[in-house]
Amino acid sequence: MNASSRRSGTAPIEFVLVLPLLLFLCVGLFLMSRATIAKEAAATRARRDAWAKRPEAKPGDIFLLSHDPAESRVQAATRIRVAGGPLFRRTNFEAESQAAVIDAPWHHRSVPFDALGDFKVHRKPFKLIAKNLTFGDLVVGATQLFADLLNPGLNPLMVAAATVGKLGNVAVAVAGKVLVTIISPILGGVIATIQLAMVPLRLASWFSLGARRLLRRLVNAVNLIRLGLDAGYNLDRAANGLPVGEPFGFNRLFVP
Repeated sequence: MNASSRRSGTAPIEFVLVLPLLLFLCVGLFLMSRATIAKEAAATRARRDAWAKRPEAKPGDIFLLSHDPAESRVQAATRIRVAGGPLFRRTNFEAESQAAVIDAPWHHRSVPFDALGDFKVHRKPFKLIAKNLTFGDLVVGATQLFADLLNPGLNPLMVAAATVGKLGNVAVAVAGKVLVTIISPILGGVIATIQLAMVPLRLASWFSLGARRLLRRLVNAVNLIRLGLDAGYNLDRAANGLPVGEPFGFNRLFVP
């Protein structure tokens, strides 16, 4: 009986030695597969939890030039238990993953710019911006003072001017009524008299240089009177909030 016939009924020794290694290799592959799946699930859960924590993000030092956006970072960590399997019964592994999200740096909700009205300073945002300057508080105070001076309701000089203007407006309105009701008819009669006297002067101006000069002066006097009347009418209309026009004869005047 030869050697091959003697070993025909038994397994080769090489296979017996390799079998445990193959078994450990299969177990290791299954353990790696479970760990990979758990790691992916942990990473997904960590990203989801970090994204859900965005409302908890803090804006940090808003409006500072040295502001670090990472100050508004929120993060989450997740661990998932992975069983060791038959060969590692008393050993447990963990799939761990972390995720971070940056949200709300310099967010508008942190420093709202509300509608304050005219000549109002947004003091809260301005103070935050002024922190970048050495004398930021002085700049904020000076700006507020300048805004108050421009505000017609707070500047005492503007308030006094508005009061004087209202009183002057009443005086102008009274003067306009006097002009329209009393002075205007009188000056109208004066203008009519001058125009009547100008009729013979127009004929005499063809023959006399003196008559021509006198006629020119009378025309200028009529234009001046009409200019004064129209100016008075415009003041009266302006005092009552009505539109005004250009006075009559404004471009026809001359200096004798």
